[in-house]
Amino acid sequence: KNVAIVAGFLAASTPLFLSIARAGNGDSFAIFLLFALIFVAAILARARFSGAKSVFLKILLCALAALLAYSPGGIFVAFALALVGLVQPKSRYEIFRNRWWTFAIGAAVGFLLALPLLLSVARVGSDLVLLGISRWNFAHFGGFVGAFFALGGIFAGFVAPVMNVAVVALVLFGLCKLGGVVSSSRATLILALSLLAIILALGDANLLFWLFAPAMLALAVGVGELLTAWFSLFPRNPYARIFGLALVIFLFNGAAAA
Repeated sequence: KNVAIVAGFLAASTPLFLSIARAGNGDSFAIFLLFALIFVAAILARARFSGAKSVFLKILLCALAALLAYSPGGIFVAFALALVGLVQPKSRYEIFRNRWWTFAIGAAVGFLLALPLLLSVARVGSDLVLLGISRWNFAHFGGFVGAFFALGGIFAGFVAPVMNVAVVALVLFGLCKLGGVVSSSRATLILALSLLAIILALGDANLLFWLFAPAMLALAVGVGELLTAWFSLFPRNPYARIFGLALVIFLFNGAAAA
């Protein structure tokens, strides 16, 4: 819980979060759906629910994935999440441990929610606009670079730099730690989403909002690892730990204010 509070404090102070919150457009809803989908999947992976509760959560999971497809590039994110769920043994077992009719209900709900999108595809044909990547081109990578390294200015609606150096360092630290345990469900999920978000944003800086969720999850991992390493330097003497806590508070306040 302490790690979540610190990571949330740092995430809420990033220009990326403030830009998305200030705009109040569909980007914020896409982020909400993504976090909600991950949250429901995490609850299911704990295998604490069975019967009707498990069926309800799986239907909700399908509904969130279907709604995610309405966001620019969301269909790729939903596909990546489904792929991660099928690759990981624990989540794959949870998906298939109920009877077949639970999948039929979930698929039906997802189909009904995605039906307007499917009708649009049938009417006008599948194109890049419906996929949300009509402006995607690797030649636009300058917008992605500028959003991170420009000192001031607006890039694709985001205040630059979208993350300060301290937060970026913690995110990269978290990704490196996840790379060491890549076989875990958490690492596979965050690394896959991070790679996909970077690919999307490299070709269209307007899709940079997809990077928020995996970056903040990696930030939480980085914060947790940093706190563990930091307090391991101090003995169990309570006064030394209080001194260490004061330094940690100063460090994270500086990171948030940078």
